Amino acid sequence: MEMFMGLLCFCWLASTIGQGAKPEIQCANFVPENTGVSCLCKKPSNVQKEVTIYWDNHSDSELKLTNVQRKDNGTAYTCLMTIGEFLKTANYILRVAFGPSDDHLDVGPSRFDTNGSRTFSLTCQATEVYPPPEYRWSGITCENTNPQNVCVFTPNPARDHLRNVTCTSVASYKSQRPPRQAVKTIQLHVSQRPHMDCPDYVLEGEDAQCVCSAPKYVQQPSISWLGRSPSSSLPLINVGRKQDGTEYTCVVGGTGYNESAVYTLRVALPPRMSFGNTIDMVDSGISFTLEANPVPEMFRFIYLGSQLSSAPDKMSSEMFSSECTQSSEANFSATCSVKALDISQCLPGIYNVSVSNQFGSVDVTFFIYNKVQTETTYVSTKVIAGAFVAVLLVVAVVVVTIVVVKKRACNNQCSKRMRQNRTNNGFDRVLFQATDPVPVDDPCVSPRSSVAET
Repeated sequence: MEMFMGLLCFCWLASTIGQGAKPEIQCANFVPENTGVSCLCKKPSNVQKEVTIYWDNHSDSELKLTNVQRKDNGTAYTCLMTIGEFLKTANYILRVAFGPSDDHLDVGPSRFDTNGSRTFSLTCQATEVYPPPEYRWSGITCENTNPQNVCVFTPNPARDHLRNVTCTSVASYKSQRPPRQAVKTIQLHVSQRPHMDCPDYVLEGEDAQCVCSAPKYVQQPSISWLGRSPSSSLPLINVGRKQDGTEYTCVVGGTGYNESAVYTLRVALPPRMSFGNTIDMVDSGISFTLEANPVPEMFRFIYLGSQLSSAPDKMSSEMFSSECTQSSEANFSATCSVKALDISQCLPGIYNVSVSNQFGSVDVTFFIYNKVQTETTYVSTKVIAGAFVAVLLVVAVVVVTIVVVKKRACNNQCSKRMRQNRTNNGFDRVLFQATDPVPVDDPCVSPRSSVAET
């Protein structure tokens, strides 16, 4: 019976400890940097038995930490509770709070170019801070503060110019001490910049004019182009490509107003080829260099047929990929490439591509050859040339053979006749009198008169 009761007690104790009876830790969630904390580890209220509780590497149930630093953030400490042979643990993770500080608080922007109709955002951002802080705005009416560190508002030059705006960043953790905070104030500069009526581009060799004006709310404005013109008008005469990228500054002053604006001159040039306009397409693509500014972006393809006189046929640009990029060598030089996406679908013949920017265009003609037909023609030409050479060789052999045969026949006939003369006259030499006629058809005797021999 005692054994049975002991078993029941053991089972009750095991079930009590097994049902989440862990040590309870009483400690701050966040500990400010450079301060200390005392953490207690206690037995749970549902455990009646005597237990032993202590912190790992410490002798008792109280953990004392002093002068904690941000490098200690995340350190784990373990509390142990033993009941007889049973052991339960609980962990405490140290979270070191730091910041915010004035040195790590930024607010901006402070300058707004507006006529009072546009909406802008002011941003307040604290760094070197943990946990993330709370933000508060003052000196300004925010239309929206979601998230807290962003203030959405509509500045007006007459109302908000030189207004002071303050952002306060407050530590979000709870502490017995007052929460740390950082404060930063900025002064808004809300104004409308001078308006410039200037061309985006000026064609090379042409004249243009740029006019600068003050906002309407500026009283008694004074306008000039810094170092260029004492008035609101800036003349641009015979613009050349060397002036491309030149900056001109308009300065406007007035009552409570002093602003400037910069105009950057862009010199335009219609596309034109640096070399010839006719190109053969090699390996399904062509590349050519032209002069243009800005870089051409528009391409139009036309199929001219197999002859230049054929009726043009507009092509779908989807059959080709085309692109122009500015050359690194010069501002007014562009390298363009055209590639047939599937050259087997392109009809052999002459094509035209019109490359253009907003100031003009240039036409480039390129040829696409039927590769199979070209190879067949090449092979046929080789065959014909080989046959012709063979015929010439045969004719030469026949001519040489005829000459050799005729020569041999002549030699045989001469030998035979000389033997016959020896037999008839009894001496070896054949005598021809000067008056004797020479046989014309005798191949062994020259048709000229022979001189008698004695």
